[in-house]
Amino acid sequence: MGLAGSLGWVRRRIIVGLVVALGLSLTGAMVIVSADGDARASAARRQLVRSATADASAAAAVAADLPASAPTLDAALAAAAWKAQHPPPPPPLPVPAPLPARWGERALVEIGQVQIPKIGVDQVVREGVEQVVIDAGPAHWPGTAEFGAWGNVVLAGHRSTKTSPFLRNGELVPGDEILLRDATGSYHYSVTAVEVVPATAMWIIDQHEGRTLTIFTCHPIGSSAQRLIVRAALTSRARPGA
Repeated sequence: MGLAGSLGWVRRRIIVGLVVALGLSLTGAMVIVSADGDARASAARRQLVRSATADASAAAAVAADLPASAPTLDAALAAAAWKAQHPPPPPPLPVPAPLPARWGERALVEIGQVQIPKIGVDQVVREGVEQVVIDAGPAHWPGTAEFGAWGNVVLAGHRSTKTSPFLRNGELVPGDEILLRDATGSYHYSVTAVEVVPATAMWIIDQHEGRTLTIFTCHPIGSSAQRLIVRAALTSRARPGA
């Protein structure tokens, strides 16, 4: 036999071997055929054919029951993804009351408490910024955010007269803690800025998105020529429902 013939013979043997191996992997069984091809080999072949047919039918039935495509996310994940892409609108911002007449009458109504541990402040807060209220201690500007609520809480107080609650506000620096309390709970704020503004700077009571606090008092000490303002941001839980 020549070289070409030998190579052809080897190629045929390889092909036959691959076919046999493929058949064995698909059926998952091996039929051992005896040398004389007796009846047991024939029966085994028939049983193998029947098993293969039954397996194919079962597989087809299972496939028919499956959905055309499986969802990539379950309902909870899909809802969370939708919510992240469509957040609810923020609450409406509070509307500060107009600047009242300085010497106007107003009842003294306590609404909560302010504490500034670094400078020893621990005083009652009352509603209103008329002079009579500020003379009694820290005062909340009506219409600005409630403690812990959406918007800007605005407090006012004397620097060097009457109870002088904010005498040492100039010592505060970013990161210092301010605590507001009322009937709904305690709200922790962290100082973000301390600055001096003109006495006419009414924008300090403006409301904006977020949960912030602004405390203003006179500046310099013993004068009302300017205002010292302390700004802070809420770092604890928000006011329930606000």
